[in-house]
Amino acid sequence: MLETNLHPLANPGAPGKPVARGADININLNIVFNTTALLFTVNGATFKPPTVPILLQILSGVKTAQSLLPTGSVYMLPCNKVIELMLPRGVLGSPVCAHPIIFLK
Repeated sequence: MLETNLHPLANPGAPGKPVARGADININLNIVFNTTALLFTVNGATFKPPTVPILLQILSGVKTAQSLLPTGSVYMLPCNKVIELMLPRGVLGSPVCAHPIIFLK
């Protein structure tokens, strides 16, 4: 059997409607640079690195991601839905032609 010979019986096409905001759920990530604190916020939430890795804490089963991270840092997404994330460019303080969130550590 050659994997390159495998083809679907029917072409279901790409999920969602073929237009902007045609997904089942559209999330706009509003990015703002706070010039006083020199921090980026995404929808009002600022990332604060945890002292213990989050995945390790979640796998232990003691807490959920929502209880470990700052409010607004976790988005619960439903199964079997098309999700569209909108990331605006041109935020004050971001590198030219790049998105500032990519450069956050």
